Amino acid sequence: MQKIFDLLPTPLNAANDISPSGFYNARTYQQTNAGGLVLGDYIDLDDAEAANQSATNIGLLFQGRYRRVKIADNATALNVAKGKAAYVIPGTSLVQVVVLTAGTGQNPGFYQVVGTGGGGTGAIIGVVVGAAGTVTTAPIVVAGGEGYTSAPTFTLVSGGTPATFQPQMKLNSYVVTTRDVAGVNLSQPRGVFLNTITPGNYGWIQENGIATVLQTGTVGSATAGAVVTSLTPTDGTFQTVIATTPALPSAFGTAVDVAIANGYYRTVLTLPVWNG
Repeated sequence: MQKIFDLLPTPLNAANDISPSGFYNARTYQQTNAGGLVLGDYIDLDDAEAANQSATNIGLLFQGRYRRVKIADNATALNVAKGKAAYVIPGTSLVQVVVLTAGTGQNPGFYQVVGTGGGGTGAIIGVVVGAAGTVTTAPIVVAGGEGYTSAPTFTLVSGGTPATFQPQMKLNSYVVTTRDVAGVNLSQPRGVFLNTITPGNYGWIQENGIATVLQTGTVGSATAGAVVTSLTPTDGTFQTVIATTPALPSAFGTAVDVAIANGYYRTVLTLPVWNG
């Protein structure tokens, strides 16, 4: 049986493609769906297979899971680089809302409430106010909107005390961005960049196994087994902290090697599993 990586147009850590498949029309530069590779594909490799998929001038890859992703247009180009942290892009459209406060003395009926703020447009929810003048059922999403950089605000004002709502934004874990982008949730780490990829283009990240990460100028805990985090600075480089430190939402894994200031070392990733 032919494996997916037999069809890859470039080594994993050399991909910087203008199409999800890695193929495009050489004359028009239009994306071409060929080779069976699509956004979100992943491959599990052992050490030998990972080595065979490495551009050795960039670095050696190790066993683990590699995911086909798009780099968000808003990513900072300098921070999409070998050994730096990738995060789930903040949701740009609305997926659902929950009631924060039900309000009192509102006029019964059905209302469409338009979201305000958040940098995007078009998010609308439908809200039912019951006979008692409160919101008693979950609102519906009439339109998810687009282009939000943070969650919009929804408030129903129809007499009495307004009702308020907590928006939840749609996530796409196949689109990743850099640590410094506004709105990035540090509890949603996605993986480690393998190489430089132009924002808007496609490539691969590593999401589990043994990954190579780039240390900050501060060594922190210079011991194998130290917890590896991407707290500060915000350029996506990593820090090692003492192994006795409690688990952190920003923890990516544990160091295999002794960390080197401004250098690369191997880390066993312990990131959450994302399936979509």
